[in-house]
Amino acid sequence: MAINNKDISIYQGDTKSLTFTITNTNGTVKDMTNGNAEFVLTKGGVVKLKKTASNGIAINNDKVTILFEEEDTSSKIGQFSYELRLIDVNGISVVSAIGNIIILKSNTIK
Repeated sequence: MAINNKDISIYQGDTKSLTFTITNTNGTVKDMTNGNAEFVLTKGGVVKLKKTASNGIAINNDKVTILFEEEDTSSKIGQFSYELRLIDVNGISVVSAIGNIIILKSNTIK
């Protein structure tokens, strides 16, 4: 089931986690254990940040968590689009979440 238009605001340089609860189309939880995930942050159609299960995404049962480190956002300001794609253990690949992330200017980041 896709989560559409979940908009998020964070500050430049923030360390933050973003967790999605994954469900089937009938609303029951979907176990993503041994599955895979890819998260991209884009601006103007250009990928500005990419996370994978081996680099910044944790999968725990029906929870998929994207971890933003300071370096992921310290040089970015403005509105970005994001997309989360999940691939289950059967190889079924679906876009599961889309939305916008607004990265706000921080006065403590040079």
